Amino acid sequence: MKNIYLVKNKKKIFVFDKCSSTMDVGWKLFKEGELKEGDSVFAYEQTKGRGQFRRKWISKKGNIYVSWLWKAFPWEERLISLGIGVLLCKALNQLNVPVKIKWPNDLILKEKKVGGILVEERYNCFLVGIGLNLNFCPKMDELEREGLFPPGNLREVVSEQDPFLFWIKLKSCCMNLISQLDWFVGEEFQAQLNKYLAFCGKKVLVWNGTEQIEGRIVGVNFRGELELFQEREISQIGSGTIIKVLE
Repeated sequence: MKNIYLVKNKKKIFVFDKCSSTMDVGWKLFKEGELKEGDSVFAYEQTKGRGQFRRKWISKKGNIYVSWLWKAFPWEERLISLGIGVLLCKALNQLNVPVKIKWPNDLILKEKKVGGILVEERYNCFLVGIGLNLNFCPKMDELEREGLFPPGNLREVVSEQDPFLFWIKLKSCCMNLISQLDWFVGEEFQAQLNKYLAFCGKKVLVWNGTEQIEGRIVGVNFRGELELFQEREISQIGSGTIIKVLE
């Protein structure tokens, strides 16, 4: 069943008790002319939720599953996931949820993965998928092999347990931040990105799609690449994921 709610600036939230995935439904609503810029699709439960590389995103009731339509971003394409990550980190920290970014597109709380970001582009628009573990997290044996970073949820730091009400608050914080353009671009954006970067200074293991790379995180550069200190030099990694913290 679909319900429609109007929130700040008359943006719509399409709310479903259950759907295949908010991304699939979002694109369908967009093609039908219903989903406009700034609108979002929220589901209490997904039957075919997906994450990066089309991995299965376990989507039982109790968490936040949202797709949010954008027409344009202030960042280059390679920086979009990181930019959304900074936006969500800033907003969640305003709600006293001290999350950080696990490069390149995950959210971390107390060294556990509590959320993920998925960006898809079609028809000259972008859908930003946000999965946030509000009340529960999957068990390790439910995860696909490539996604074995320890999962967690926000329950111990969030008093509001209703996923839809929490999304309304979170999106409102995001919209207020979007109006403050100074942190969106240039050196200030890079500074904010590294401020919220998880595991900075720690030795990690990164999977780049072909091999595992070990090094100590220095930061993220202006191109969105993860910089790792290895022996006597700094290496840049353009794509991949952090799979383990070694210390």
